Amino acid sequence: GGAPVERRAMAKGPTAPRGALAGRSIAFLHPYTLDGGGGERVLWCAVRAVAEEWPGCAVAIYTGDEGVSGEELQRRAAQQFGVRFRLHTPLRVVHLRRRRLVAPSTYPRFTLLGQAVGSVLLAFEALSKLKPDIVIDTAGYAFFYLVAKWLYGVRVVAYVHYPTISTDMLQVVRERKTQFNNSAAITSSTVRSMAKLMYYYIFAWWYCLAGRCADVVMVNSSWTARHIRSLWRPSARRFRIVYPPCDTKQLQELSLEGRALHARDPLHFISVAQFRPEKNHALQLRAFARASKAVPNNAGKRLHLHIVGSCRNQDDEERVTQLRRLASDLGLEKTITFHVSIPYETLCGLLSRCVGGLHTMRDEHFGIVLVEYMASGVIPIAHRSGGPLEDIVVTRTGQEQDEHPPLQNRVVSEQEKEQKQVGYLAETEEEYASCIEALAGLPEADRVAMATRARERAAQFSEAEFARQFISAIQVQVPGCAN
Repeated sequence: GGAPVERRAMAKGPTAPRGALAGRSIAFLHPYTLDGGGGERVLWCAVRAVAEEWPGCAVAIYTGDEGVSGEELQRRAAQQFGVRFRLHTPLRVVHLRRRRLVAPSTYPRFTLLGQAVGSVLLAFEALSKLKPDIVIDTAGYAFFYLVAKWLYGVRVVAYVHYPTISTDMLQVVRERKTQFNNSAAITSSTVRSMAKLMYYYIFAWWYCLAGRCADVVMVNSSWTARHIRSLWRPSARRFRIVYPPCDTKQLQELSLEGRALHARDPLHFISVAQFRPEKNHALQLRAFARASKAVPNNAGKRLHLHIVGSCRNQDDEERVTQLRRLASDLGLEKTITFHVSIPYETLCGLLSRCVGGLHTMRDEHFGIVLVEYMASGVIPIAHRSGGPLEDIVVTRTGQEQDEHPPLQNRVVSEQEKEQKQVGYLAETEEEYASCIEALAGLPEADRVAMATRARERAAQFSEAEFARQFISAIQVQVPGCAN
């Protein structure tokens, strides 16, 4: 908290390095810094990239997590993600006392509108406490940009994980499909569906206006790029796809062999995702239960699933309780283990034992966890949509991805598919179960070969490549950033 702080107050110190951005300040907007998801990995890898590229620049974090210091945040970044960095000046933490204004739970109705207005109010609080030279949003609060750009004259860099509203959301309402964000109370009524559709169209126009305030726009996948281009229409110069950072270096050191050698040992599968409704853990449990009944008969193997995730709040904790209950109802008490908020090193240990990794979120914007699966030698079984379909679990690698159309659009032989396959894609419970069965039935040599191809694919999404692209995008558009 505290009184307003001027820019120069962050860069005090007689030994501050000279050069690009020396004596200037960059603030990262990320109200939920303690969450353990892919967005937080992006945040800390971005902070590290800035610290290494511009050591003379002071760095701050806008966060709503109370009582945390810069040292504590750096310690958590190292513990949760293995991301370590040093700053010339201490990491400044700007505490936002009004974070509840952007919490979805604050607005049971008109959630998008409430969060949008809330982010505008949060912007006034944040920028009155610290006015940086550049603000980098790594959490997706586009309406923050309106205040930062128009009223405070701060340059804005946006890293977009997924659009707040998309044409897919409009289509769901238009076709009256019941989903977690479009309840049966809406879909059962023509009047309510039309009213919600109108609300979405008005909101999309406002979202477009806010997005155009960004000086630099980075998106994390082809899926997100397509939606942001259609909404914000950014110029080519200030727009770039920057795949999110994945811990491919450490995970690629894990051995690929010895995970499925002995018939008496179970085949271990893993699921890594926050316990949020859109992650659809229930589908994983039902598919795994179906496969668990078939695999012992077909492949002579027993299966075990490790479900790993973190809880943001009491709703997430209740969701874990419900999943445990569902696992019991499906008779999976002895074949499923829940791991809640475990350290990063423990997660690496689990990945080193598993042969397959489950992912069941529809229209996942990218899917960092899938790359982590692949880097660690865990073969992904992902949802056939979004980033997993378009960018990650593809059957082409290297230059082929840029020079040829997707494999799905051309005729190829089954042998060619098998030679290039890096994972599985599914959508229904039956398809997921079938993929689990297929992976469980692979001979060890074939499994290792596919895991090797997956690992090679994952190398394209390294932390080093993210840092290079992230810094380059800023340097091209923001004056004074080039060394």
